[in-house]
Amino acid sequence: MVINLQGKIVKQNGRKKVEFEKPEYYRQQIEQYPESAKVEVEIRRKSGRRTNHQNRYWHKVCFPEWAEILGDFDEVESKAYCREKFIPVVVKKAKNGQDIEIKRGTSDLDAYEGWEFTQKMIKNAALHGHIILTPCEAGYNCGRKECPICGKEIEKAEEIIDENYPTENNDPEQIPL
Repeated sequence: MVINLQGKIVKQNGRKKVEFEKPEYYRQQIEQYPESAKVEVEIRRKSGRRTNHQNRYWHKVCFPEWAEILGDFDEVESKAYCREKFIPVVVKKAKNGQDIEIKRGTSDLDAYEGWEFTQKMIKNAALHGHIILTPCEAGYNCGRKECPICGKEIEKAEEIIDENYPTENNDPEQIPL
């Protein structure tokens, strides 16, 4: 079970701590665990919803390329495939104790999750022998402050060596879709 709690870092008595937005919900969620349960806590900077640049990039670059990779798929079907394969489900616990998987769409992603989704589409396409241009290479702003590509014109995208593309020869037939 994954509990997604949101809060902010505040300073109290000279020390920083996490202040949860909904402390009652936090306490309710913690009560579901036995007293001796070991848990993992991950803290990351919250980012806003996925950006319009990300959305346009996916629809103009990624989903059409994935339609080609998959074969007889249109953009809507390739989007559904990518959403299913590359966006992790959220598991919530119902009142009766049952774990319920919630499938998410691209509009449910925050900007960071959108970046992760993009990276997975690019890397997996490369494993199948297809190069999907990064957002910067395709003319969409990646949002990184120190990006060496944004704003530059790319003459030959094939010549760009990017860490997103594997260098070893992977046989796409061996890699399941």
